[in-house]
Amino acid sequence: MGSLVLTSSVITIVGTLPHLNLTTIAGTDWAHWGDGSVSSLTPQNTMSGGPGAISATGDLAGADGNDFRFTSWTNGTPTASATNTRFRIFSSAGVGKQFVVSFPATTTIYSATVHCATRQASATVTFHLSDSSASDVVVTIPDGGSSSSVADFEVYYAANSGGQTLTVTIQTATSSSPGNDQLSLSSATLSESPSNSRDAQNVIEVAFPQATVNARDAQNVLEVAFPQIGVNARDAQNVLEVAFPQIGGKARDAQNVLEVYIVKNQLPYSYIDLVAD
Repeated sequence: MGSLVLTSSVITIVGTLPHLNLTTIAGTDWAHWGDGSVSSLTPQNTMSGGPGAISATGDLAGADGNDFRFTSWTNGTPTASATNTRFRIFSSAGVGKQFVVSFPATTTIYSATVHCATRQASATVTFHLSDSSASDVVVTIPDGGSSSSVADFEVYYAANSGGQTLTVTIQTATSSSPGNDQLSLSSATLSESPSNSRDAQNVIEVAFPQATVNARDAQNVLEVAFPQIGVNARDAQNVLEVAFPQIGGKARDAQNVLEVYIVKNQLPYSYIDLVAD
């Protein structure tokens, strides 16, 4: 079972330009487009030592230094560092024009961010896993009118198997000034998730790296299966109680916070580490 969860969606109608630091955000890889006003879908700068795994396709029209945010980094290649750059790539005008940003997807939980903008247009942003192991996430960027809408998104995701792809499609939906509307793309980042649990849309998904697990929510009941250790779970009076008969442990939900405690035990899986979000 894959997962795809939107964890952050920040859309700003341009006033004061926001700041972004790729070195701070990205733990695995990042990509930045349009540096030096080079019109190319190939990133002009990437994370030094990173896998170079982030790519883009789409309706490219050009590049310039007029992005609606300031972007900085200190671990790039070929440009080692940059401060408050505003380079970007942009699309041709017209409803249906798009950029598609792609990230690798495996059973490992990753977080991905995409940093884009619209001018005199609204857009839909669709997050999709290639194995369709989780439902698509779709977000709308509103038309900022005479101003521009700056959009920064973050998703946590994992596919059901290796060798998959997460695509983020940013597509013009409407135009308030036909012929002048525009999409732009400046950067994207990839990080392996430091946490192995998350709650979104009332679904709690938990990953134990040393034991197979799957989880689902049906009719407000969380059902969890641990085929290697055995588990049972129930929800009573808004309290989630989980019993781990072979290792000992308890879990409860209070004030919308899931707290899980696992005690150390002499199992072939050793100590199961869980960070509960």
